Amino acid sequence: MSKEIDKIFELPQSPTPVVANELADVLDIKQRILSAEGADNIVGDVKTVFDVLPKEQEAKLAVLGELRELVDSKLDFLTPSEREKVLEYRPPERLRVLTIEDVPEIVARPFTESDGTRGRILYVYAKPGNSLLDGRYLLKFAKFLRGIPGEGDTFLTSGQPLVFADMIDAIINDGTQVTVIAVIGIFLLLIVAFRSGLYTGSVLLAAVLGTLWMICIGAVFDIKLNFLNFVVIPIMLGDGVDYGANIIERYRAVGKGGVAEAIQTTGAAVMLASLTTMLGFASLIMSSNMALQSFGILANVGEITCLAASTIVMMALIAWIERRRARKAAIKQG
Repeated sequence: MSKEIDKIFELPQSPTPVVANELADVLDIKQRILSAEGADNIVGDVKTVFDVLPKEQEAKLAVLGELRELVDSKLDFLTPSEREKVLEYRPPERLRVLTIEDVPEIVARPFTESDGTRGRILYVYAKPGNSLLDGRYLLKFAKFLRGIPGEGDTFLTSGQPLVFADMIDAIINDGTQVTVIAVIGIFLLLIVAFRSGLYTGSVLLAAVLGTLWMICIGAVFDIKLNFLNFVVIPIMLGDGVDYGANIIERYRAVGKGGVAEAIQTTGAAVMLASLTTMLGFASLIMSSNMALQSFGILANVGEITCLAASTIVMMALIAWIERRRARKAAIKQG
């Protein structure tokens, strides 16, 4: 909807506000933004309350003064009827330079602060053809505004674009750290639990593979990661390990040749546990909040992919390794 509305107007209709510390700095800040390196590719325009005032007022008033003098010098040569018509177009003496205080309230409202102060607010518009809903452009836009050169803190940037840019940075930086820490923690726990590189690697492979499948399916259906649904990644890593570890533990108890039995017994229990979890996540899909909806959808997809990775891929790998070892043992004995 935002993109369709932006097509109607010359500039996008969701500008980012910038607040100057002093009214006298407003025009300088505007010029600094528009002349900064890379501005042509990032910024569409910068609007201030001064933009609604007439341009070159002093020069225009001088011309009007000359016209007034010219009219006055010819009035004595006109008939009363002619004089009356000419005086209708005579520039009055009360004309003066208009200031921001003369701007009508309805026009000045976007540039007015809660305490009534006018003019310190500027609006920075995105470059036409770009959208602040695009995470890559949003990061460039936020970085550009925060990098405007100048001496001292002459202005403050704010607004949703900068907040969301910080959230994206948090997802990229903090989210990556959390995921790496989760994988390392899972690996150490599996080593302690199984004391086997094969079983540890198999369970970890299933968890990572199931999570990657979830991310790929989300990308195919354009389900974007955000600050809320990103937590589904460590959750699915945990679920994938949980499912795989239970099945592997059953396989260890049964012994060699117990792949089918492990899937039929513990695998069935794991499927039931996954189903109840999916029902819980499915309730989020009914939410009016699209971030919660995407969380519920990704979580359900992740449950299916992690379950498939644990019961199919992991156990197929175990069965293949088991048969390979059996063949090698038979060759040695033969």
